[in-house]
Amino acid sequence: MNKIEETLRNFTNRKEIAGAAVLVRKEGRIVEDFSYGYGDIEKKVPVDRKTMFRLASMTKPVTAIAVMQLVETGKLGLYDQIKDYIPAFAGQKVCREKVGDLIYTPDPNSPTGQSINEEKLRNIQYVRADRDITVFDLLNHSSGLGMGPVGDTLVKRVIKPEDNVWERAVKYAELPLDFQPGTASGYSAMAGFEVLAAIVEKVSGEAYDRYLDKHIFEPLGIRDITYRPSMEQRKRMPRLYEYSQGTLTDVSDTDEGWSQMSPIKNTCVSGAAGLIGSMEEYEKLAHMLLQKGTLDGIQILKSETVEMMAGKGISHKSEMIPGVYWGLGMAVVDKPQTVHLSRSRGSFGWSGAFGTHFFVDPVNDLEMVLGINRSNIGGAASVVSFAIEDAVRETFL
Repeated sequence: MNKIEETLRNFTNRKEIAGAAVLVRKEGRIVEDFSYGYGDIEKKVPVDRKTMFRLASMTKPVTAIAVMQLVETGKLGLYDQIKDYIPAFAGQKVCREKVGDLIYTPDPNSPTGQSINEEKLRNIQYVRADRDITVFDLLNHSSGLGMGPVGDTLVKRVIKPEDNVWERAVKYAELPLDFQPGTASGYSAMAGFEVLAAIVEKVSGEAYDRYLDKHIFEPLGIRDITYRPSMEQRKRMPRLYEYSQGTLTDVSDTDEGWSQMSPIKNTCVSGAAGLIGSMEEYEKLAHMLLQKGTLDGIQILKSETVEMMAGKGISHKSEMIPGVYWGLGMAVVDKPQTVHLSRSRGSFGWSGAFGTHFFVDPVNDLEMVLGINRSNIGGAASVVSFAIEDAVRETFL
């Protein structure tokens, strides 16, 4: 038993998680393929590399790939203004003063963002935006759209399960920005990448989920990442558990965060969250990114595009937390020692609210994907993810 397997067994045996599946590739070869625990504790259904996890915000890197494909073909400009595609985004208003802490702090109990009370909301004053939001701002989490307590509160109020992604985008255009575009950062849990999905539909002329299938998943031979799981795929979906004081409670049908992003329950095909997929298949995406846009001879993106997504040469590096900045749809490690991460400088990736996580480390030709089924694990702040990353580095570097 290596350190990775020991660490996952310990988390599972302490009932901090129900189960997990991890894949690690080093220098082109799968060096770790380990699963432990259950997708369904009551029925004793084990997790494995084919378990269909709720990917949540690990949907966002897929959306970024789609957007950058359109940028490459010239159908979309990285610095195009959003209003050119969704006219309702012209002339937005902005909170006059910063409300709350904009530094990204994932809350396990509120995966779609923080809220403020009604009295504070009524007293906020607004000004006109200094400039219009661009595609870059949305990819870089520097737009101000749904990126603080005001935006998060109002996003939750305006969206409805029956909305399609275009209807949501138009609703978001009416919301105030938490800060002037390009002047700060945070995390747009829902709005920013749903607007990007609407733009992909507008520019490509295809339904968003069909675009992903046709231009990303099918070329890469990916069959087990989808918004609309078949009955066979649904059977491979794990139950969703909430952890509290040594106990795991099944919240698959009651968790508010999941109900907001569930493609099974909602009409909206969200570019921010909602994909369901196996670690076996998501690893193909990670490996494609590690290989700078190509997998098994199929080129999905140009190498320079992947480098840009990982922060190379981009015009603005907004800091997510000290030592980590936003690339384009990805969080990029700049100072590993500052944030106490095991990854090398330049490593990039992202996480999902329910325990999915991946990183790509070009310096060491290393990648990892991790699937977990816990509702309040903390997304990008998951201690489980950090511990597994440490174990990967200890085992293979």
